[in-house]
This record gives sequence, structure tokens and C-alpha cells, in this order.
Amino acid sequence: MNIKKTAAVFAAAAALAAFSAVSYAEGNVAEVNGVGYDTLQKAVDAAGNGDTVKLIADLTGDGKLTGAVTIAAEDNITLDLGNHTIEIDPLNEERAFNVNGTMTVTGNGRITSTAMGAFDVKTGGSLTIESGTYEGEGYRRGDSGGGATLRTRPGSTIKVCDGVVVNNEKCGALYSEGKTILGACELTSKSHNGLTADDGGSLYSYCTQIMDEGELNGTIVRGVQGGLYVGGEATINGGSYTAAELTDSSYSGNKAFYGLYISNGAKVTINDGTFMGGGASGGYCVLNSDNDTGMKLGSIIINDGIFNGKVGSLDSDKVRDAYGITAYGGKFTEDPMYFVDSSCVSMQVNDEGKYVVIPVNNKATETGTYKTAVGDNDTYDQMSLFEVSAVPNSVTYTVSDGTNNEDFIYNYASVEGITKLGLIVTDIPSAQTVTVELGGQNNE
Repeated sequence: MNIKKTAAVFAAAAALAAFSAVSYAEGNVAEVNGVGYDTLQKAVDAAGNGDTVKLIADLTGDGKLTGAVTIAAEDNITLDLGNHTIEIDPLNEERAFNVNGTMTVTGNGRITSTAMGAFDVKTGGSLTIESGTYEGEGYRRGDSGGGATLRTRPGSTIKVCDGVVVNNEKCGALYSEGKTILGACELTSKSHNGLTADDGGSLYSYCTQIMDEGELNGTIVRGVQGGLYVGGEATINGGSYTAAELTDSSYSGNKAFYGLYISNGAKVTINDGTFMGGGASGGYCVLNSDNDTGMKLGSIIINDGIFNGKVGSLDSDKVRDAYGITAYGGKFTEDPMYFVDSSCVSMQVNDEGKYVVIPVNNKATETGTYKTAVGDNDTYDQMSLFEVSAVPNSVTYTVSDGTNNEDFIYNYASVEGITKLGLIVTDIPSAQTVTVELGGQNNE
């Protein structure tokens, strides 16, 4: 019986070895479930929903892509680039992938093009890029997206995760007409409107353009023409948005405009982030709707952030409503008094040289709650962190069982600017929870 078992195991191992040898046969470039294919399109076509197409060779030189790989509308696949490179033929008039279905990209590989870009997400398509580097250098006349490395169409979705790098030499890194979710990725454009007629004429290519719905979470955006352009509705949760001359650009001269530009009728909420304009911006790091199109101004809500330069509209006449901007917080190098909400005050912080917008009776913002492990006495300690703009009048601790509710009065020195306050509660029974609430604040 033991001999039969050993023979069976040996036979299975031999069969697996032979199977693997076929999948990595010379000339194969990708595999699906252990089966090799000599073109990437064949591998994609063979993949079923939920399957992973694994790139096993570089597609460069004589093996570079000469046409787009198509992901069908009914497909739901993952492409694992591994550490490989996909190069697109300079004569190719399409991006490397046309995504009509659902596609996820993993691995630390690279997709590079001297013609068009890497991905074109069609209407109804969905693309998630988890890792890798993506480069473009081309342009396309008659396409509002130009030769953007990543291009999406109305009714599509794109998600670019933390750590992904996207850049473009002649056009934007991303032009999206669909839903856009960006993590802490890096997008760079070396393009500006100084291209010659042979290169596509005068071409305005902001690094990242959000034309529909967008969410940016710690995203790094840099562009010579400009950083981020919003033509739809976007929420910015941290990151940096810069328009500045890049020292490694192939074009000379500073054509940089705005770190963030909002077109007429668009809407942007800024919860955090750093913004900086370039030499041709007139000093603006954020500009709202400077074109006389007959449409209403865009709308900007600023809750926090750092603004290194002017914030406003070129058409504004220092009347609050003319800016289309309302600030409830943030730090500004230029006095924001004309668009600060009436419930706030602006004050200058001398050591930083910035104006800080602070709500007058701001209730503190809780930034985190941290608990120790339960100890031998079956209790734990808790620290609650807050950001405050003034001394709290009171602090209330509420225990989940309704007991030991206490109100503590504070008589500390005044607070200037935004200050972190940590409040510690000790010896909390493991079965109980404690919530902490700060009372009203003042600057007296």
C-alpha cells in the first residue's frame, strides 16, 4: 500500500513538472492557471472571471505591443505585471489596454509608451491599479484627453492606489471623465502649452484633470502646465498639488500655472493638502473660474490645508460672493479675509508668516483615541487626542454604564493657533467604554 502511494505521488509530481515546462515554453509571454500563451491578448481571452493573467516576459524590443489589448465588457480579470515591462510601439494609435470590463493591475512592473498612454477605460469599464509605474509621451489631436497616460470615459471608474507612479512627457498623467479615486500615488506631467505645431500645437495639459466625480487621498500631483484641474466635483483629503518647472523637463522656460484650477460650475471641497502655483500663475496657487463663459463661478469649500500663494478668482472684486470660495480653516500666505466664513476669524501666526483661519467658538476636533491592553486588574487606560484653537471651558467624561459622569473645569493659559490636547483616563473597567467631550472654547 505504501509503495502505491509513493508511486502515485511521484507520478503527480512528474506530471506537474511537465505541465510547468509547457507553461513557460520559449515564446510564451503570459500564463493563466499554469497554461502559457504567446501573446498577451490570447492570455486575456483565455482568462475566466476572477482569473489572473501573469506576465512572464518583457514585451519590449521586437516583442513590444503593436496594438491595444482589449478587456471585454464581460471580463473581470487581474493582470500581474510581476517585475516585467510592457512597451508600446511608437506607431500605435491606441493606449496599451482598452478596458471595457473590470480589470485590476498588480505587480511592480512598468508600462511605457512613446506614442499613447497605458490605459483607456471605456464607458462601463472599471480599472483598479494597485501598484507599478506607468509612462506616456504621446498626444492625440481632437481628443480632449490628449495623450494622457491614463484616460477614462463617461460612466467609467478608475482607482489608483498608494505608491503607484504615473507620468507623461507631453500630456497629462490622468484625464478622467468618469468616477476617480486616487490614493497616495504620484502623478507627474512635464508638458506645457509651449509645444510646436508639429507636436500638436498649443496644448493645455494639466497633470491631472477630473471632469466628473473625484476623491483624492494624499495624492501627489506635479505639472509644468498646472497641477490639478477640476471640471466636475472633487474632494481633496491631503496630498500636494504643485505647478512648477521640473528640472528634468525636456522643455525650457517656466510655463507653470496653478496648483489647483476649478472651472466654471465645478465644485471642490478641500479638507487638507498643500497647494503651490508656478511662475505664470500671477501668484495664485488656487484659482477659481477665470474664464468669462457666462457660467457661474465654481464653488470651493476650504476646511483645512496649506496655501502657498494667492487663493481666489481673477474676476473677483474683493466681495466675498464674487470669489465662490468659503474658508472654515487652513493656513494662507496671503490674507484670506475676503472669503473667510463669518463664523471664523483670521489671525496671523508670526513664527510661520501665515494667516490661520480658526472658527470663533470652535468645538475641538477629536483626532484619535488610543487604549492600552487590559491589565491584570481587568482595567485599561485611554488617551483621547484633540486639536483645539482655544482653551476648553470644560471636559466631560461619560462612562457607558451611566456612572461616574464628571465635569472638569480648566483654567489654563490661553492658546494661540491650533494646539493638540491629550486627555488621559485611567483604570477603566474592561467591560466599560468612556467618551470624552470638550465644552465651548474661547481665546480669553
